[in-house]
Amino acid sequence: MKFLSKSPRLQASVLLLCLVALFCASAPPIAAQQECMPPGLSQASSQNIFTERQEMDLGDAVAEHLQRDYRVIDDEEVTGRLRQIGARLVKNLPPTELKFQFFLFDINDVNAFTLPGGRIYISRKLVAFAQSEDELAGVVAHELGHIIARHATVDMTTLFREILGVTQVTDRRDIFEKYNRLIESTALKPRVFEKLENHEEGNQNSADLIGLFAMARAGYNPQAQAALWERHHQLKGKKSGFFADLFGRSRPGEKRLREMLKSLAALPPTCIAPAAPVASGDFQQWQTTVISYNGLGRKESVAGIISKKSLTPALRSDLSHARFSLDGKYILAQDDSGVIVLTRDPLATLFRIDAPDAKPAHFSPDSKSIVLYTPNLRVEIWDIAEQKLQTAYEVVLRKSCVQTTISPDGKTLACLDNDLNLTLADVATGTVIFEKKSFTQVGFSDLFTMLLSALLSDSDFDIGTTEFITMSFSPDAHYFVAGDRSLLFTAFGGLASESQSLAYDLMTRATVPLKGDIKKVVAGGFAFVGLDKLVGKNAENPKKSGLYSFPSGEPVENFEMYGESFLQAASGPYVLVRTGSKRGLLELSSRKVFTLQRPIFDVHGDSVLSEQRNAELGVFNLKGGPTQTVALPQSSLGRLYAADVSPDFNWLAVSGYSRGAVWNLRENKMSFYVRGFRGAFIDQDKMLYADFPKQNDQERNIAHLNLTNKTSEAGPPLEGNSQQSGAYVTEIQPTKKGNWENVVLNVKDARTMSVLWSTPFPKERPRHWLNSRSGTMALLWPVSTKAAAAEIKSLPALSAQMSTLKEKEGDYLLKVLDLHNGKPLGQLLIETGKGSFRIREVIVHGDLIVISDNQNRTLVYSLSTGRQKGKIFGGRADVSTASNLLAAENGDGLMTLYDLESIDKREQFTFTSRISLLRFSDDGKRLFILTANQTAYVVDATLFTAAKQSSRQSQ
Repeated sequence: MKFLSKSPRLQASVLLLCLVALFCASAPPIAAQQECMPPGLSQASSQNIFTERQEMDLGDAVAEHLQRDYRVIDDEEVTGRLRQIGARLVKNLPPTELKFQFFLFDINDVNAFTLPGGRIYISRKLVAFAQSEDELAGVVAHELGHIIARHATVDMTTLFREILGVTQVTDRRDIFEKYNRLIESTALKPRVFEKLENHEEGNQNSADLIGLFAMARAGYNPQAQAALWERHHQLKGKKSGFFADLFGRSRPGEKRLREMLKSLAALPPTCIAPAAPVASGDFQQWQTTVISYNGLGRKESVAGIISKKSLTPALRSDLSHARFSLDGKYILAQDDSGVIVLTRDPLATLFRIDAPDAKPAHFSPDSKSIVLYTPNLRVEIWDIAEQKLQTAYEVVLRKSCVQTTISPDGKTLACLDNDLNLTLADVATGTVIFEKKSFTQVGFSDLFTMLLSALLSDSDFDIGTTEFITMSFSPDAHYFVAGDRSLLFTAFGGLASESQSLAYDLMTRATVPLKGDIKKVVAGGFAFVGLDKLVGKNAENPKKSGLYSFPSGEPVENFEMYGESFLQAASGPYVLVRTGSKRGLLELSSRKVFTLQRPIFDVHGDSVLSEQRNAELGVFNLKGGPTQTVALPQSSLGRLYAADVSPDFNWLAVSGYSRGAVWNLRENKMSFYVRGFRGAFIDQDKMLYADFPKQNDQERNIAHLNLTNKTSEAGPPLEGNSQQSGAYVTEIQPTKKGNWENVVLNVKDARTMSVLWSTPFPKERPRHWLNSRSGTMALLWPVSTKAAAAEIKSLPALSAQMSTLKEKEGDYLLKVLDLHNGKPLGQLLIETGKGSFRIREVIVHGDLIVISDNQNRTLVYSLSTGRQKGKIFGGRADVSTASNLLAAENGDGLMTLYDLESIDKREQFTFTSRISLLRFSDDGKRLFILTANQTAYVVDATLFTAAKQSSRQSQ
């Protein structure tokens, strides 16, 4: 199976689990049988240490580990049909104690996989790809085959034995503990995973065989399994043969198809049940429902609510994109959560489209529709007049895309795949229209370095935002033009010797020759101007930049151009120029560049579309005249740059990139509406101290906002290398200019900006985290650094512990300081199993050290003993030592409370939106939750303490 994810953790987890799924390789031929039960179902007891009940506990552990990284659709109206298919197949399988569960999920692939214990995940794109219920049933049956044969637990048994030395498991707690140990040991014995891969073909064939029998007995067409496989791999009937296999000339897909057909031919006729009657179009109707669904799929379930308030008024997220329709009648405005469609005259909102993951949307050439698509290649066409989704597609391509764009009419998708081939595909069918092999000359070492950097990074990395090439469709979707940017690609060293450009006529389905300097302009960055001209930058010779006829390539006018990317205005002689985060407007006739304090999004005639400081959308005229503005409807919070809630939970401060606000939650009203800030602290005296970046003549400073009398004043200027964390500011200064390893760390009081203490780091500078509420700072070094070695050598207890570590690669030294005076409070060594996991965040609460890692886990250590107290799956954690509770986010909209001593679950909460802020009160009696839909909850945490739980159970 091919897992696709931005997360390196998931890629490692795929190897860890050896999760078996739909698309792998070959099986032994099946012998004809009289009984309708496939052979090979029994597994020798020595091969599997898990009972079926223990396997379900293992499946729970794996699901908590992995499921957060997928958008699982949990809506019965959408998933009900899938569960019906699964139930029909299960009736024709041997009896088992396993609990079968069926889920739809989003991923950029036609795919399916199983988790131990009976969980089956089917990608929405696979549902879209299937041409009948029989084909989808073939996939589900195959996955059920893996479960019935218990492949996952046989493989997991091998991992437990050979990596951990474990030969038995007991209860649920023991299984979770051992599975976590496995996560922490995956880098120690990588060859064990290679060993498992050697029998992957046999597992796939066995699952095919079991699935084939289940399909036939359930009344599904058993030929559908091979039909879907052949179509997905585009085999066109190719089955390979003995000599091709012998000399390694056959593709795995061909071998798999051959074995499927052999098994199908040998299936006893008596095992094939009559086809069950299906209403005409029933499957297609459900398929459309699945493709069109765009909800989160969760219903709220929150116990112990003390208060629940929607922020009034809500804070508007920053607009990332806005466009006029070509006829000038409509406007679209896009932020992190979706697209708002407006009329131009009058300037008013029509409707809103929820699309949190969408790439920049645009109008169709006839101005009647909105076209948008996601990184997962889900395409939606929205009818403006009907104000509803007209059509949705799940585009299926055989290879992953590292860069994409879509035509103005939404009918053609351009993809630069992970082999750097350029493909044009029909959106409705997924059919490849055109392909240019190895289009860009970005070297393998460049791409590998970029991907390696992404894997080693602690932050998310979206390679889909990187522009390896330039590409665009003409405004009428007649032409597609692309250029190889490798001539300009210097991020990882080295310049390509030559670049290439191409143009393709989508009407005649033929390439169009490009001649002369227009090829270099296309490669350097370009935009269409009308239907028959291009404007762009000649990176080799900037003086030959300018305006060119298309497709002839004749220069209309040469002039120098600057910028990284260009976009044609909706109408008029204008081009939008972007360099980094700065946007400008180039008037082609005069070559005059217009810039504003606020971003320019588009132009129609002389009307300019821009975002106002007060979050309203504005339209103004370049030749003068009044500006029209409109307030946009509420949207979900995007990325928060700063957030804090007062100790009594009566005041809340939140900031996005360019604007922030403070609410009086008791009265449920906004008290301050300000520009964006980068740090926040609300103290007991109802004062907000917030880090405001430099703007115009106002230097960066920690401003003081009095929440009771609504006054504010600026504080002393802040250096660029300073960072506010609650009530404290850290400032890093190099001892010598440019040497950022030999530095001094200053810790200041954010309220007065007075220096509390300073400490030098003459060798390697550590990563650090502050917990303002507990008054602690955590410092972290890899033990391989000189700074860590010196620290360890100076402390006998650490030296003794260090000598006991078997593998030191990837391990950490963690040191905790008192934020008030910088005095050490303790230190410990953290083993990672040769880098099997990496630390992302550290929070210290008294004696507790709470660590978030890149394996979607929260680890709890004791500072005084250095021992690990427990671990759970989830992130965005907060701890209350007063109530002995730990709260962690387990997925979008999912939060769980745990007992700190036993790490037992106390309560799970479900929200309809993801969690943006999580905070216990100082006394631990209440829990504050802010969700992205701008709803503030206060929950009674005392209901979930160990004492209260015991009282409930006794009653």
